[in-house]
Amino acid sequence: MFQARQLMTENLDGVALSDNSVVGAYVKKWSPLLEGIENELGDYVPPGQASYIKAISSFMLENESKHLKRLSEETRALSVGPFLKFVFPVIRRTAIRLVATSIASVQPMTGPIGGIAFYRPRYASDKGQIAAGTEMNKNFNKWYSSNFIDGEPFGTGDGVTKTFTGALKWPPAIGGTVQVFTAANGSTVLGVDAGGSFTALAGPLAGGSGTINYKTGVVTLNFGTAPALGDAVSIQYRYNNELNARIPEVQLDITIQEIQAESRKLKSLASVEAADDLRALWGRDVDADLVAQMSDEMTAEIDREIVGTVLNAVEPTAIVPWDRATPSAVSDPDHLKSLVIRMSAASQIVHRRTQRAPANWCITSSEVAALLETMDGFSAIDEGHVYQGGITKAGVLNRKWVIYVDPVFPQDKVLMGYQGPSILDTGIIYSPYIPMEITPNFVDPNDMSLRRSIRTRHKITLVRPEFFSMVNISNLV
Repeated sequence: MFQARQLMTENLDGVALSDNSVVGAYVKKWSPLLEGIENELGDYVPPGQASYIKAISSFMLENESKHLKRLSEETRALSVGPFLKFVFPVIRRTAIRLVATSIASVQPMTGPIGGIAFYRPRYASDKGQIAAGTEMNKNFNKWYSSNFIDGEPFGTGDGVTKTFTGALKWPPAIGGTVQVFTAANGSTVLGVDAGGSFTALAGPLAGGSGTINYKTGVVTLNFGTAPALGDAVSIQYRYNNELNARIPEVQLDITIQEIQAESRKLKSLASVEAADDLRALWGRDVDADLVAQMSDEMTAEIDREIVGTVLNAVEPTAIVPWDRATPSAVSDPDHLKSLVIRMSAASQIVHRRTQRAPANWCITSSEVAALLETMDGFSAIDEGHVYQGGITKAGVLNRKWVIYVDPVFPQDKVLMGYQGPSILDTGIIYSPYIPMEITPNFVDPNDMSLRRSIRTRHKITLVRPEFFSMVNISNLV
């Protein structure tokens, strides 16, 4: 209580700190309330997760503190006690227990209107089959940094034109490496250069001719038969990249998206008689219990909003089926192993679509979790039942996926996803603004009831659906 009050009186706009970074300053400022987070996170947390949670918690505490200081003097005088007694500990617990810290990027807002950031790595040069602006994870090209041009577009047939003239984009070309293709002939080489002219002409080039200037890259192709309408002509070659100013580029396209905070509100009700009885008989503080219950409820709702957003965003091509019905002549334990195979397939879909890594978490129902817990590779996690609001961490399967269980999750689905080490490397973003605001506890004179309310403001934004996949289960029940 004393430490929290002391922190509240500090200058929020900066103090003399040895660590000049914003995150480091906040973490150091709120360190008395962040002590022990490492021990509370439990086993099987990603490297650096404790530091990540501390940073998130410190931002949330700082936002809450700034919000309290903006209140009027009269309101602040009435509310500071409840804030110090309940809000800061509640925020600390919420930051640890939110599933958002494990499956989403947490980017706190500093005002009611703010921005979130995420990146898309892109190729920045037209090179071979790659067009500038193409996302690297969606169309990976293994030749991009080499001197090999894997099929540069050179023209499109119209069924009439036989002569095509143009310049290669990456001169000077290396002699003997230039080859001509058309889409209609697939991988068949129609012509190979030899000393500035093309030989071994085949297909539409049969009976034709061609020349190339290696230094300037100018190419002339005279087809014996005009390429068909829509038939793409391409040229494959190697270029001399020594002392060449033309170097292929990549760019990190960082997108800043404007967001606006949304509100959640709850109010509590208890009779003064119930409060008297609980305090007298069992030493319980009904007010503290109500605040804990409301914070758990709000945390569970935010968790499920995040999970529901992800579930609805899974694209059809990222859904893998599995049939719970055990085939004849196959034992049930052996059949259950096929579920893990299907989960691996869904995990690899995420890897292929993001070019980052396979899925590292999954969320499922109690019914499916009961099946996963029977697997040989399942390691249970005991979180001490400290969070009673909803989604819980059940364990780790095959040392690859952290398993979360939601009792109200669709029974026949396994949601999988990847959360990267950077806050920019994500598919969904949770942005808290005011983590928690609690009104003073008061007795309503109309019915002699104890009343209090809480609210929070935040925004949840889906940014990259390719980070998620799903196993759809049939005949589960």
